[in-house]
Amino acid sequence: MRRELASVQAPDSLHLKSPMYSNAQANETTASVRSKAMLFFAITFGKKLASDKEADDFQTLLNNNLNKSTVCDTANALPAEGGGGFYVQVMTVKSFANLQDPRPKLKDSNIPVLVLKGQCDNQKWGFTQEYLELFPKHTLVVVPDAGHSISIERPARYLSEIRRFLESL
Repeated sequence: MRRELASVQAPDSLHLKSPMYSNAQANETTASVRSKAMLFFAITFGKKLASDKEADDFQTLLNNNLNKSTVCDTANALPAEGGGGFYVQVMTVKSFANLQDPRPKLKDSNIPVLVLKGQCDNQKWGFTQEYLELFPKHTLVVVPDAGHSISIERPARYLSEIRRFLESL
């Protein structure tokens, strides 16, 4: 991930807003010495410090908090389903460092791409802008009053934008 993209500011004309709740708040709310140790041992040594059940229960707690950051209005956040697979997620994210960067092959692709962005998306504008730069044949739609989980807060608009895009091809 190109962390420098997090500082890229969105054009004012898009009228983007910060979500009421952030990923950082979710992580701060749920973090404990034990959860940090579980993460450290898994990443550093590939060892489980806690049972799968304990780790998965923590993942559910974390996901419940993270879900609040994916919507404009935290009242719309869905409860997380249990069994999130803490160790699987940790090791999957760790494996990203070993993947070849796909961006050079995607650059200037002629594939039409629909980019939907909620007005209160918790993902920084720079990451969206990177998609727009990679895919010159993009259609950007900013959905008002929706966060990253557009399908939760604006399901009808979400589906109509997808249909409209597919019908335009």
